[in-house]
Amino acid sequence: MVLKNKRSNLNSSIGQIFTPSYIAEFMVKNLLNFIEKPKSQKLRILEPSVGEGIFLKYLIENGLENIIAYEIDHHLKVNLLNLYPNVTFKFENFLGCDPDEKFDIIIGNPPYLGQNYNSGIFQKYVRKFDNCAKYFVGNMDLFYYFIHLGIDKLNPGGILSYITTNYWITKSKKTGIKHLKPHILNECFLLQYIDLSEIKLFEGAKGQHNCIFILQKKTEEEKNGKKDKNIEIIQAIEKQKYFLIENPTNNEIITKLAQEENTLYFRNYTSALTNNYLRPNESWNLLFPTEVKKIIDKIENHCRVNEKVTWLNDWFIIRIMLKSFQLFYKVLIVLLL
Repeated sequence: MVLKNKRSNLNSSIGQIFTPSYIAEFMVKNLLNFIEKPKSQKLRILEPSVGEGIFLKYLIENGLENIIAYEIDHHLKVNLLNLYPNVTFKFENFLGCDPDEKFDIIIGNPPYLGQNYNSGIFQKYVRKFDNCAKYFVGNMDLFYYFIHLGIDKLNPGGILSYITTNYWITKSKKTGIKHLKPHILNECFLLQYIDLSEIKLFEGAKGQHNCIFILQKKTEEEKNGKKDKNIEIIQAIEKQKYFLIENPTNNEIITKLAQEENTLYFRNYTSALTNNYLRPNESWNLLFPTEVKKIIDKIENHCRVNEKVTWLNDWFIIRIMLKSFQLFYKVLIVLLL
């Protein structure tokens, strides 16, 4: 897993980090699991931060052709035009795009650039682009804009898949998610969350807690009807000498990933939090299996007396990290049996 950005000076100004080939291939094939194949030929696709074009390669290989791609780095222009003559390129900043131009699929690796250490760049974007002024808030990252604009540019039922750092998932109302999480919940369903925090994807890059997520734009009927959807969780863990698969969603993708230098273990389950349980200004504890929730509910029922629950922390304080959850609840199961 190697960071391929040879022009490191650009990384500090536009947040450019190129996506490893096998990750792009995984994301494209994974996204296609959410698309009806007979309709795939007619879909409009957007890549908002094309970089070296690795997503384009796998989109085209999988029969997707109606593609528009944005790239701000003009050093990449000649090579991209030669490699992908049938793609419509816009060598301009995606942040200045027309939000009324709609797409059925949006996929990519948006740039990483924190506002706290790059306030001048963010102030420039706020002055220059209406969309940036609309969604700006302190303590945010540049990729927040790409999520906002991606949502705005999706057709109802459309799918968005990005790889980003996962910090925004656990942030609360006192941080830069002031507009982001409400926007997501109002307009989209979170269909899938892939936790990559245990593996190092980009060598030399800061903030190695990555994730891939898939959003689906709601229809007006779904907005008004308050329809709920489950959230599929996939956790990847690096292994040194062996490869294990537990309920994989796509054997072909898993096999491909196994061919890389780093071997990955995938755990697949449904989050106990559905979309209707997500709150716009709170941390999202997505890595919470339904099986664990059933155990907790069972414990609470045992502790319920006259409709009042006696909580464990009334007797002692438990401090436990997320990585220890499985062991903790295995012990509880034994105690309950």
